[in-house]
Amino acid sequence: MQEITEDATLKTSQLAEEFEEVPETQTVLTKLIRHPARPWHDPVTSYKCPRKVKELYTVVKNVKKAHQCHEFGETQEFSDDVEYLLEGIQFVNKTGTRCLSVLSLATKCMAPSFRIYIRAHGTAPKIFSALMDAPTEPNLALCTALLLFILSQDRLTIDLDARSLSLMLQLLETDPEDVDLEVMSQSSSEDGDALSSRVQVSKNREKVIQLCEQMKLNGHAKHLSLDKINTGNLAMETLLSLSSRKAGEWFKEDIRTLGGLDHIVDTVKMCVTYFDPQEPLQHREDAQLDRIRKIDQCLRVLENVTYMNGDNQAYLLSYKESTLVLSCVRMLRACRVSIPHHPLLCTPARNQAIPLSNLEGVGAALLSCLLSLLKVLLNLTHESSLGCQLVGSHPGLLDCALLCILQMPQYMPLEQRFDLLVLSLGLLINLMENCKDNREKFIFAQTVRSFDSQNDCEEVSAVEAFVEVFMDRVEAARQSEEQADALLSTPEEKQQQAEKQNTQEKNQDMGTTTPQSVQTDDLEDTLMKALQKAGKNMEHSIIGAYIAILLGCTIQNNEDFTSILKSHMPQENFTVMVEVLKKFYNFVNLTVGCNI
Repeated sequence: MQEITEDATLKTSQLAEEFEEVPETQTVLTKLIRHPARPWHDPVTSYKCPRKVKELYTVVKNVKKAHQCHEFGETQEFSDDVEYLLEGIQFVNKTGTRCLSVLSLATKCMAPSFRIYIRAHGTAPKIFSALMDAPTEPNLALCTALLLFILSQDRLTIDLDARSLSLMLQLLETDPEDVDLEVMSQSSSEDGDALSSRVQVSKNREKVIQLCEQMKLNGHAKHLSLDKINTGNLAMETLLSLSSRKAGEWFKEDIRTLGGLDHIVDTVKMCVTYFDPQEPLQHREDAQLDRIRKIDQCLRVLENVTYMNGDNQAYLLSYKESTLVLSCVRMLRACRVSIPHHPLLCTPARNQAIPLSNLEGVGAALLSCLLSLLKVLLNLTHESSLGCQLVGSHPGLLDCALLCILQMPQYMPLEQRFDLLVLSLGLLINLMENCKDNREKFIFAQTVRSFDSQNDCEEVSAVEAFVEVFMDRVEAARQSEEQADALLSTPEEKQQQAEKQNTQEKNQDMGTTTPQSVQTDDLEDTLMKALQKAGKNMEHSIIGAYIAILLGCTIQNNEDFTSILKSHMPQENFTVMVEVLKKFYNFVNLTVGCNI
């Protein structure tokens, strides 16, 4: 049995060798032409070569495609660069070498592909762990702040841990003045090394400014002044970006425990002292504009870290005897006094929305700061009796909040008026809901009428002024709704008129117009107008509902206050308020899908 198997194997191998042998009469290469099934396709030509003729071919297995080779080469290049630069930023190297390595990393991080590689391989924590001593060296601190700034502008490519946040907060506390160049040059010995160091520092600073300019061209940090680039400003821009995008619970807790909130509040307090809450801002100096923007930046960070976070809210309310609340109220009054004297430099075109961030000048900076102040105060008073008591007890706060609703909208762009009204009303609702003293102040407060009323300078009670605004909003909502209904009914009439006109033209054998295209254009224009009217209708309804809630919170559990409010209402009842609140309730359920 074994011999038979061996003979069969031998015969099979012999047949295979004979099959692969190339007869002398046969050509080495065989040309094959395969004709396509469809006549408009080109024929396919191929050549076959026997296995025995090995000198005519080479077999290459597992050949990668072009894009795979490119990706592998790019990844290997990134790996080599990161390994080399990580070695260069270690603390054992000289400061000049570390600065050059950090700047090289920052330059490479300008490319999205390199930032994705850093995120995928968890390289960012390794980089900043090696730079924890950067705040002690002004030049290295500036380069490190630049690297953090570049990485923070990308929503997906930085993994910030507690050590990195600690480093950023230490850089934030760096003196914002430009002391790095002179201090380093004076501390060095006056020899060739000192001159070389000074030249290198100057080159590093030029590189930092160049990269910041590229970032601004890409749409990041629009208000960052290239003439005043320093470690503190870059760290603040980084913190603002991170808190607005990645303000998770751990971030909010660490920024408090690591002293970040302390530094931000102290910065706000220092900048606010330059503004008088009673005298309007007269001079338009760059230093004043920078302070306003600095306050606005700090407030936006505080807004993000206090949103739905009771620990940070309580901490800020108690920090240094409520110094944040005092500073916010002082700046709020300063904005209210100064905004009328600083109109916007760029007025939005008709029917064109221009964001407030795109407007320039002191007026735009004050308006942005005003909105940020209201947001912070709104967070501090949210479901907090202590916050409502502290904020409402400051002299001038209630009067300022009333004027933000009754007078300030006339100085705001049309796109921001709704935001200003909602924020101001929300703040007043919090103050009235959770503090009995604030309700009494509001009921007996005296103020002026709304700016769009007939007697806008007349002084009346706050209740009467708000009831008047409420009724105006209800009437405006009703008119907008009627106009929207009228616009939606006009296309049918226009269609009938177009058909009549088309029939007449055919009878007269003119046929020179195209009523169908005119009808389509009119329909689109009508729908756009109807949508705008519907949007205005909901804005008026929402403002009216907020005022109704405010007045309802003011009179809660007090029959005397209820009687005062009834005396100013039409027919001395709350029927109109109930209807507005029902409409608002249905709107919320329809859009959000939840019960309130």
